[in-house]
Amino acid sequence: MPKRTRVLISACLLGQNVRYDGQAKMLPGDPLPHLERLAELIPFCPELAGGLPVPRSPAEIEPGFCGDDVLAGRARVLDLSGEDVTAAFAEGAQKDRDLRPCAELHPCAADRGQPLLRVAGSL
Repeated sequence: MPKRTRVLISACLLGQNVRYDGQAKMLPGDPLPHLERLAELIPFCPELAGGLPVPRSPAEIEPGFCGDDVLAGRARVLDLSGEDVTAAFAEGAQKDRDLRPCAELHPCAADRGQPLLRVAGSL
């Protein structure tokens, strides 16, 4: 039997309640049964991997910057109260990057609105 492709996918898109608001964000149109036939789906939440709790305050990369700027130290990730959560986001991004080659995972399917996944360079 051929080896199944393994795909890293945002845990919230698989129905896990790991988003900042404690909710999931299911994929529209319920494509999971089809995706599961094509590949082994590996859930991953980089925010949790970086040590952030659920629930947590929403956070964004500073306006005018991108994930590469965060990783290069030129920008921060701030939550709504102004708390700097850059270190947690960078740690989750690094764990995302480290996990892929050692587990032979393909790049993740992610919610494009997630600042951490923009930091991780996943999108």
